[in-house]
Amino acid sequence: MKREAALYLKVYEEIREASAAYCQQHDIHLLMRLSKGSGNEAGKAPQTREEILQDINRTFVFSDVPDITSAVLEILNARERPESPAKAEKSKPSDEKPAE
Repeated sequence: MKREAALYLKVYEEIREASAAYCQQHDIHLLMRLSKGSGNEAGKAPQTREEILQDINRTFVFSDVPDITSAVLEILNARERPESPAKAEKSKPSDEKPAE
């Protein structure tokens, strides 16, 4: 469980760093993390009391700044990723000589 938490933290930090870099490059002074939709992500109107309370207690913001999610994802996807140990093992050249 600690390993999973450490991985989540690492990914969160990478997203935060890429977001900050994008904002600095594009003169964006405030970045807010907002969730779209209600607890009912299917796009349907909230039905239960809990869904309605979640919906009306959500933060809402009007902004003319564009959603930068796709731009940040492009930055993250462009970064070179280390190979997983299993993948690295498969691509490792073997010391065996090919059969003649």
